[in-house]
Amino acid sequence: MDVKKYIDEHFYEDITLEMLCEKFYISKYHLCRTFKSYTSLPVKEYINARRITVAKQMIFEGHNLTSVCYECGFKDYSVFYKTFKKFTDKSPRDFFREHQFVQKNAVKG
Repeated sequence: MDVKKYIDEHFYEDITLEMLCEKFYISKYHLCRTFKSYTSLPVKEYINARRITVAKQMIFEGHNLTSVCYECGFKDYSVFYKTFKKFTDKSPRDFFREHQFVQKNAVKG
């Protein structure tokens, strides 16, 4: 699906349902229905899942949490925090600390 590919490649940009509809010449209803049947997720949820997947990888790589927030397409840290917690059940900082602890113990062991 071209919409999914577009989101995967442009997740860091400000993507709206209206913009996707205009870009792909499709109605909101048809886009939402087709996208959910194809991915089993609503469009906005898929975008956020993609952003959090990349955010987790960036945190694993040691990137600063604030830069992760903006590089993954979130407009402010509070939205990033809430979305991250929704998808991982951890705050970005707790996720970072947990990863640091695991990484340090892996190096020792």
